[in-house]
Order: sequence, then C-alpha cells, then structure tokens
Amino acid sequence: MRDDFPQPVKDLLAKRVAYHCSNPNCPRHTIGPSSDPNKSIMTGEAAHITAASPGGKRYNPTLTSDERSAIDNGIWLCSYCAGLVDKDENIYTVELLRKWKSEAEQNQYQLLANPSITTQYSSIIDTSMTLTLEQLSASVKSNTATEFNKMSENWREGNRVETIKWVEDLRNDIAKWSVLTPELKAKILRLEIKLKLEENDDFAELKELAKQAYEFNPSEDDLIIKVLLILYESGTEDAIKLLEGQTDASSMNLKAALLLEMGMVDECMEILNSENQE
Repeated sequence: MRDDFPQPVKDLLAKRVAYHCSNPNCPRHTIGPSSDPNKSIMTGEAAHITAASPGGKRYNPTLTSDERSAIDNGIWLCSYCAGLVDKDENIYTVELLRKWKSEAEQNQYQLLANPSITTQYSSIIDTSMTLTLEQLSASVKSNTATEFNKMSENWREGNRVETIKWVEDLRNDIAKWSVLTPELKAKILRLEIKLKLEENDDFAELKELAKQAYEFNPSEDDLIIKVLLILYESGTEDAIKLLEGQTDASSMNLKAALLLEMGMVDECMEILNSENQE
C-alpha cells in the first residue's frame, strides 16, 4: 500500500516554491492556463523524497505511514524531473533532494521578500527557460553515460538482472532515449545484445538490435557482435570463418579463444605469438 500525500500537502508543496520545479537546473513553471478559460493546466507533481511504498527508490522502512506522507517527505517537481529522480537513487539521493527542496523554497522567499530581485528575475526568465532545456538534455546525456559505465561494470561482475532491467527501462523511456547521442544509443544496444545472448534464442530480435546499433554509430564492435550471434546460432566453426582476414587485436583474441575452445591449440598459439611479435 502506498502512503500518498493528501491533497493539502500537495498544494502546500507547490505553493512553497511558487509552482516552480525544485530541481535547480530546471526552473520550469508547473501551472498555467488551459485553452478552456475555466480551467488551468498542472504539469507538476508532489514527489516522495523517500518512496511511498516498499520497492520504490530511496524507501526508508523506519518511517511511519504518517511520516511517509507528510510534507517533510515531499518535494515539488515538474513531471519530467519527478520521473528522472526515480531512475537512479545513487545519483538522486535523499540528501540531494532535500537540498533541492530547501534551496528552492529559500529562493522563492527571497523573490517574495525583495521586489528588486523579482524584477531582475523577470528580465532574464525567458533566457533561463531557453537554457533549461539545453541544460536538462546535457544533464540526461551525462547521467546516462555515467549509468552506462556503472551498469556495464555490474554486468561484468555478474549482475545481469539489474543491468538488463536498467537497459529495458531506459529504452522504454521515450523522452530520455530521444535526447541521447547516437554513439551512446549504439553502446547501449550492443550491451543489450550481449545481455540477451546469454539466455535469448530469438536471433531475429538480436540481429535487429545489431542493425540499429550499426545505423546509430558503426563500430569495430559490430563485427564482434556479429561473430557472437553466429557463434550462438550456428556454432564455433562458422564464427571462426567470419573472423578470417581480420587483423585487429579484438578479432584475433576472439579467434584465438574460439580455436582453443575447439581444441586447436597450435593454431591458437600461432595467433597469440603473431600478436606478441607485432
């Protein structure tokens, strides 16, 4: 059962930051007029600093139900940032969200108490809002690149389930996926292929992922991916044939490993010795 905020708490969280997103890199307004003159549009959310229920990000089991749904556990964010902070609790920590909340409320108090600041703020708000989208995009790209490196390491350490969930969640997040660079998208798709190769026999799906990765950003890794697909689908001999004529280190190391798997020790040593001579 979720410990959701009552409506008065949601209203107060929004009012205390003047309906602005509390993310300091995103001073979005979250309320405005609808095309219907009798209605308004709300794009903000009262987000939980510690999760509303077990399994959520930053869940704190020591809190009571009342504490979990109290204003102290809430922060006002635009709908985009509310989703963003629940993607990675290692980046968006309890301490960081409390810092955002405190600073956002202090900033709005200063604007309220000092008319001169308000006037200055009004004169630059258009520029700030223009920069906000660029800043958000840059932040998403940077954070996702960091997450990618972390998840790649997780996979190498054997944490396959966590890694594949991260990939699937990211690919399903259309807004986030759309701002990533082609190079980063290609890396993520190649990681997804390697993850799914371990348990997936749907080679048509994996080949389509490989095609998409190549279209985003051709790489030497594409040949390795293709060899791995052939290895799982057709066997070691066909995989080795695909590597004939390749002289880069990654291809030769893979070929040596495949030869060793087939018991062809002399051929394996020949490749390794040729690499050492170079």
